[in-house]
Amino acid sequence: MSRQKRSDLQPIKYYIYYIIWAVVAALVVSWVFSAIRNKNDDRVKVFICAYGVDESLGERLTADGKTPIVYVHSSEETYYYLTLQTKGLNESDLLILPESQLTFERVTQAFTPLDSIGLDYAALTYAVDGVAYGVKVYDKENKTGCLTDVITYFKHGEPEEDYYLFFNGNTVGGDGRGETLVNAAAAVARIIIG
Repeated sequence: MSRQKRSDLQPIKYYIYYIIWAVVAALVVSWVFSAIRNKNDDRVKVFICAYGVDESLGERLTADGKTPIVYVHSSEETYYYLTLQTKGLNESDLLILPESQLTFERVTQAFTPLDSIGLDYAALTYAVDGVAYGVKVYDKENKTGCLTDVITYFKHGEPEEDYYLFFNGNTVGGDGRGETLVNAAAAVARIIIG
């Protein structure tokens, strides 16, 4: 009997190996394609959490003849936080986020301090423990901001928020895409800030 039970378990053992190989293969292929995509695409990627964006925004942000890739999402979307994690924090070089999306951990772990980029906007920054991480691009009190003619920062009937521009530490700060990307992202940030 014990011999029969052992042979019954043998096919299950092999299925587990097939599943493990399939998962490993999928991870390797995903890693290779993301490395190729990031290496070949030297355009700046901008993630914007807003209620709307005019189609002309990409053209207005063009620096050095390269139009950036712009991802626009609203926090009202069903899968917004998943999109923020994948498109925003993993892929984008610049992020424009409302103050409600900012936590101590997100700011200090995901974003690059402005002084390491070479930008100094002391009066308009989002700072944590005296370190400036973001630049204010929309002020809810004055209802003024950067690119308000093409970016809709608030929705009528909803509470308004301050919005900040951040440099992603995963891409601008450390994925090896180099000084060229840092300079390109800084050029796009200067266009946004004005």
